[in-house]
Amino acid sequence: MYDLLEQINTRRYKIGKSKCFVVTNPKIREIFAAEFKDRIVHHLVVNQLEPYFEKRFIPAVYSCRKWKGTLLGIQDLFKYIRTLPNNYYYLQMDIKGFFMSIDKQILSDLVDKHIRRKNFKKYKLLRYLIKKIIFYSPTKSVRKVWDIELFQKVPKHKSLF
Repeated sequence: MYDLLEQINTRRYKIGKSKCFVVTNPKIREIFAAEFKDRIVHHLVVNQLEPYFEKRFIPAVYSCRKWKGTLLGIQDLFKYIRTLPNNYYYLQMDIKGFFMSIDKQILSDLVDKHIRRKNFKKYKLLRYLIKKIIFYSPTKSVRKVWDIELFQKVPKHKSLF
């Protein structure tokens, strides 16, 4: 653990190999799992950024937030629908290939702008780690642990390869 801390503080931290596998539930998709040491770094970054960004989310955002999630989102939606007259509709959307098409430079610039605005302690170190994470390409250093037939069923627009 001290080695990891020294690597971070001296800017010698390198992200390790991801493990890639395919899941089928609720739909077929590839998953990249970070090494344990990299998960520690992810938590370090999230613990710094989450309180700042949490205040900026609207209440109706449920994904990947503490004390929220899909089930609560559905429950709140049904509560809201019950208060409306019968002729209202709702729409659930999924932007095709959204995460695969995020412009990493734009994301990095936006996060950096917020970090500078908030004036985080150790701004330069946090900025270094965020850039490492954002610009890392898990396909460059990966252990594939999937059934090749299953992997071939992953839609091309949903794959990082």
